[in-house]
Amino acid sequence: MAINWNNPDLTEFDIKDYINDTDETQGYLQAAMEGGVSRWLVALGEIAKSRGMEELAKDTGLSRQSLYKTLNGTTNPKIDKIVKSLDFQLQIVKSKKS
Repeated sequence: MAINWNNPDLTEFDIKDYINDTDETQGYLQAAMEGGVSRWLVALGEIAKSRGMEELAKDTGLSRQSLYKTLNGTTNPKIDKIVKSLDFQLQIVKSKKS
């Protein structure tokens, strides 16, 4: 847990302090998808960083710089390689209309 130096009473959020297994990771990513693809990419980036970007870069064949750009939620991603490397598959379901 990192200290937020702008406000020492607060700590920086680090997903690895809260997500401990595959089921929790899956739930977190599903919840993030509700915020749209950009939010989902940011959440995927948080998970990827907690597991190690260097290893993910090696597994996907993408550079770390490319991964960081992809997972910041503002670029066109290479989602298939990233998701597969993290042992997940992207699933999008049709939403229920009221």
